[in-house]
Amino acid sequence: RTIISDVTGKPASETPQLWALYKEVQEYYDKGMRVPDDVTLLLSDDNWGNLRKLPRLSEKPRQGGYGIYYHFDYVGGPRNYKWLNTNPLPRIWEQMHLAWEYNVRNIWIVNVGDIKPMEFPISFFLDYAWNHEKIDADHLTNYTEQWAANQFGTQHAKDIAFLLARYAKYNSRRKPELLDANTYSLATGEWQKITAEYTNLLTKAEAINNQLPANARDAYFQLVLHPIRACANLNNMYYHVALNKDAYQHKWQEANQYADKVKELYANDSLITQQYHQLNNGKWNHLMSQTHIGYTYWQQPNRQKMPTVRYVPS
Repeated sequence: RTIISDVTGKPASETPQLWALYKEVQEYYDKGMRVPDDVTLLLSDDNWGNLRKLPRLSEKPRQGGYGIYYHFDYVGGPRNYKWLNTNPLPRIWEQMHLAWEYNVRNIWIVNVGDIKPMEFPISFFLDYAWNHEKIDADHLTNYTEQWAANQFGTQHAKDIAFLLARYAKYNSRRKPELLDANTYSLATGEWQKITAEYTNLLTKAEAINNQLPANARDAYFQLVLHPIRACANLNNMYYHVALNKDAYQHKWQEANQYADKVKELYANDSLITQQYHQLNNGKWNHLMSQTHIGYTYWQQPNRQKMPTVRYVPS
């Protein structure tokens, strides 16, 4: 603040400032560290879309007020997530509505990582921040349909809106980077159910793609079909890793078929990415080069690595 005063020639309080209570910095605040009243306190989420702290309603209003730092994309422990959109609108609305109701309104910042593939949640975040009264919880479906109509026209807007909402919901259950063979239960049929849900969603997405005019298909692939196809493939791959592991433990010959299927799906992941990069003469080349298979700790792997599979001798 002394530097600010020296440089501006004015009291520091006349220059807007904020203090980001992010990660360990919030601990300083919780243990009693304070800043002048004109400084905005930038509260944050937990890196996974859930607000960590809001001011008590009984607290005296601050001159600098409060803000929120929110994540659509994250680099850090326990693991990065930055490949595809995993942010359903209902949760974004719920958390930012909560911030608004607690008078946390001075500044909202959202960490989106790469702008692609976050066009849809970015649009919503900015629209809601601009005019929160225009979008309440009951309007989220209408918002999604209108957004889809703006991109692809009204004929398929309702169906495309369903796809956008549903794949974000599915992805938010478990970020793609955190998936492995043990994520869901094989014994109870949970893995089969999860995989079937993605497969059914992909069938719907491909059916709409076939009905769209040719000049809309590149945009549709980038915004809708690619993330659904890629995530359906990824979940199917880990499902078959789980099947291979179980069959190998029982020394069933089916283990070999499952292992071959894992190899096929792992290769298909790269082919899906390649299709994205070749669209429209390479307009979006390398935008999906983010590695997402083969994590061993929080940081991304330098290159993808297929999950281990085993074969039962014939």
